[in-house]
Amino acid sequence: MITPLGWLERLPSYKDQQEQLKEKDLANYGFLATRCLQSADILVYRATYVPVGEDQVAHVELSRETARRFNHLYGREPTSRPRRSAP
Repeated sequence: MITPLGWLERLPSYKDQQEQLKEKDLANYGFLATRCLQSADILVYRATYVPVGEDQVAHVELSRETARRFNHLYGREPTSRPRRSAP
């Protein structure tokens, strides 16, 4: 697994949603996968700078960690690791 479950669960947006929607079960793949898909969108285009707001900084960091882990596991040369840029 490239993106461990713990990485996804520690994102502030996931924690916020858990508090707001206590009556619903958010511990499913569909809810967590949106964070992986966002990272995939950033990484597939090899984005260097990603214009995001303050609430999305953790998601860009997740993309950086995912890229770092992929490169380590598969012995690839480091690809671009996205950074936040102010919109």
